[in-house]
Amino acid sequence: MDPSPVDYRACICENGNCVNEGGKEICKCNPGYGNYKGASCIACGCGPDINCIWSHGWKPDKICFCKPGYSQQNGKCVACNCGPDSNCTFSGLFQQKKCICKPGYWDVQGKCVDCECGPDSNCTHSGWFPPKKCICKPGYWVVDGKCVGPCTSDPCKNNGICEVEGKGFKCHCSKPWRGKTCEIGPCDEQPCQNGGTCNVGKIGFICNCVAPFSGPRCENGPCTSNPCQNNGTCEVSEYSYRCNCNEAYKGTNCEIECDCGPYGTCSLESGRKRCFCDSNYAEKNGKCEYCNCGPYGSCSFEYDRKRCNCKSFAVEMNGVCVVMESTTLESSTSARTTVLPSTTLCKV
Repeated sequence: MDPSPVDYRACICENGNCVNEGGKEICKCNPGYGNYKGASCIACGCGPDINCIWSHGWKPDKICFCKPGYSQQNGKCVACNCGPDSNCTFSGLFQQKKCICKPGYWDVQGKCVDCECGPDSNCTHSGWFPPKKCICKPGYWVVDGKCVGPCTSDPCKNNGICEVEGKGFKCHCSKPWRGKTCEIGPCDEQPCQNGGTCNVGKIGFICNCVAPFSGPRCENGPCTSNPCQNNGTCEVSEYSYRCNCNEAYKGTNCEIECDCGPYGTCSLESGRKRCFCDSNYAEKNGKCEYCNCGPYGSCSFEYDRKRCNCKSFAVEMNGVCVVMESTTLESSTSARTTVLPSTTLCKV
């Protein structure tokens, strides 16, 4: 709870405000002033806008609240000048400076200097100008003024963390890496099929598939469901598929039987089978069967029975189109006479 202001007439507090804390009136000092015995505010003299607190001894003494990088010397906040992220103290009869350095640094003539002993190490010295002494972490030793060990060469790959284990090292791999040095990744086994590219994800691999393939491993394509019937072979074609049908079948999926036998060829017209038969053959029940009506007519099958379609000057006789008498065909340019073969009679 914030201190409650009280009537300034009930409390004399120069260079501050009188407030009530826990039922007791105390002085809350202005910046640059320090509280003395809770009843008065005395100028700190530590530096601009720097607060302090005064001790309650027979001779008041102050403690300056210096900013980072500064320390109290002879009652004032003085810059340490030891270097970044460092601090200092002034002690002794002559208020000598001592730098307080961050790990891995040491005080050399009033400056924090890199130990250069290696990562996660420290150093020390005694006296004014002695050589440094590297303080290495467990499992490391000093070689040429540096701490070296199993993890110095950073053997763990792919952001793995190296840990000293006996005289060797152990890698703690981040997912999805594995192996002694975290060198094995999920894409090493080439899991992506059909030209897909493999990328390492947070917990495994991610396949970027090429159209028209899909699936975790790009394993699904137009031919996955085996759409080609009757032993037809499926082939991926651009964004779809194409069936290579056996000779006796046609259709998108080789679903239509199209075999007219050895005496004709089969074709699909509007999705329906049609036989184109050789000469002297006609379609019967989807096959080209022998069907000869002679030179004066064409042959076909209707309701599984042979039918001769004879020319106008011929008639059907015993399944053949024949001419019954001499007939002369005339036109403007030529004339043709057709005579039936004569029959030779034998005398008895």
